Amino acid sequence: MERYLAELVGTFLLAVTALAAVVSGAMLAPAAVAAGYAALVLATAPVSGGHLNPAVSLAAVVRGRLPATDLGPYVAAQLLGALLAFLVVLGIYGAEIDAQRTLDFDGEVVAVFLAEAVFTFALAFGYPGALRTGAARTAVPAAIAGLVVLAGAVAVGGVSGGAFNPALTFALTVAGTLSWAWIWLPLLAQAVGALAAALVLAAMPATR
Repeated sequence: MERYLAELVGTFLLAVTALAAVVSGAMLAPAAVAAGYAALVLATAPVSGGHLNPAVSLAAVVRGRLPATDLGPYVAAQLLGALLAFLVVLGIYGAEIDAQRTLDFDGEVVAVFLAEAVFTFALAFGYPGALRTGAARTAVPAAIAGLVVLAGAVAVGGVSGGAFNPALTFALTVAGTLSWAWIWLPLLAQAVGALAAALVLAAMPATR
């Protein structure tokens, strides 16, 4: 139970940071989310593995690093954390959430798919790869997760929303930043990116 609680609380705090940063429109929003991700991964890694992301959990199951029976509870905890985060940010910013521009993916299907798939791959590849090469006793894995999120948010955030995380995609859609009609697109891309990362890692002897 403590693993699921760690994923719920960690994803909640991550989603609060991400949603509040988006609504605030702060210039340093990507850096804030990246720093929050790194800190929360570091805090929760000893308990739950520090996934905070259904795509990372999926990749862990494929690689045999997380029991398949844990995938449902992990994802449920992560999505619940994202939903609670929306409610908190709604209480903080109120009507400002409704004023947010909704990204329209019409005509941008390939671009959005590639953006979310590539950086979800990078996230699901980099963090577990660092853990398996003996860096788990340092902040290296958490730093990698934060840096990937920062790089992705700066590079393609304006194209896809820069979630690279189904839980954040869910939170951003509930908040109106992403459209419910298009939620399938980033979710599909994130799943493909995570599965590809798991297969690549499985093929690398040092990370099996």
